[in-house]
Amino acid sequence: MRKWLLFFMVAAFVVALWAPAMAQEKAVSLYGHVRFNTWYDNIENAQTLDNGTKEDDGDLQWELNEGTTRFGANFKQGDLSGHVELRPNSNSITRIWSATWDFGAGKMLVGQDYAPSFKPYGVSSREGTGSYGDTGATVRVPEIQVSFPLGPGELKIAGIKTNDPGAIQPATGGTGQADTDIIFPKFEAAYDVWIGPVHLYPYGGWQQVTDVNSANNEIDVSSWTIGSYASVGFGAFTLNGGAFYAQNYKEYGNGAGLLSVSLDANNNLLDTNTWGAGLTAVWVINDMFRLEGGYHYLDNTADDIAAGTSEQTRSMYYLNAPIYVTKNITITPEVGKKDNGTTTTRAANGTETDSDTDGSDTYFGARWVLTF
Repeated sequence: MRKWLLFFMVAAFVVALWAPAMAQEKAVSLYGHVRFNTWYDNIENAQTLDNGTKEDDGDLQWELNEGTTRFGANFKQGDLSGHVELRPNSNSITRIWSATWDFGAGKMLVGQDYAPSFKPYGVSSREGTGSYGDTGATVRVPEIQVSFPLGPGELKIAGIKTNDPGAIQPATGGTGQADTDIIFPKFEAAYDVWIGPVHLYPYGGWQQVTDVNSANNEIDVSSWTIGSYASVGFGAFTLNGGAFYAQNYKEYGNGAGLLSVSLDANNNLLDTNTWGAGLTAVWVINDMFRLEGGYHYLDNTADDIAAGTSEQTRSMYYLNAPIYVTKNITITPEVGKKDNGTTTTRAANGTETDSDTDGSDTYFGARWVLTF
């Protein structure tokens, strides 16, 4: 209840703030999405019993999706426009809060909005935002972004809030205070272009931080990603795909749950490498029905470590069938699996052992979306 109260208080404040703007002939439009989850999840090996055996755990989700339910407003006056989008989650209420200046030769966006690398090739109704990092995409971030026409497409360049990965402690010790120094913003760029029926979207990003650990070692940690989205249509059918390669992807800010960089005994940085790829097929049957199926795979390695976890893999596949009941009501049944894959552990003698990772999630159900 307190979350909803906070949400409507902020929404009322936004509307009140823009009421005078309407009198000044600013164009203002409001919208909202209510998104509700009805899913059943079967999580493999979720519980360890007293005898050491593992059991699956099945759970029902029947709840408002606080992450994607939203209330938004767009406004425009002359060459300035703005976009605000809030959600009923008191821990992270702001989805978007940005303004854009159209200066003729291009546009400049300031605030929190989608980064240039955000171009996911498939969106599961169940896993949606949770899988964007695995498709190489940075989502909504504080940024200053400039875009302008270039040849047949549009170039986007942004300075983004740098991700603070936390300082890397030395191989021995590491009990004292550590610090991360940030000098530069994260940089991302993308080029959005159509060539006939083919849509291409190559992108890249880079950031660097300096770690000062408890042994007073200064280590520069660079992380970067490069990839591309591609799409082609054949009448009612569309194929979307993408691939990316990254160094120190977790430190970059997109690799939740992946391997971290580390130091060897001589305080040399041991980087990690990540690649991912996927494909989505869409069939628009008619104005009311469509089918979408997708698969993506991610591989994360720490090749140079002497011992420990040296590789992780994970994947996801899904099939959904959005039903457009009316213009403002969509029900999306979906079935799929988020597979945590395998973990490779390297012993001190160099021997590697593969094991299945617990917690893979097989699910079915539907997402309900009502827009107003």
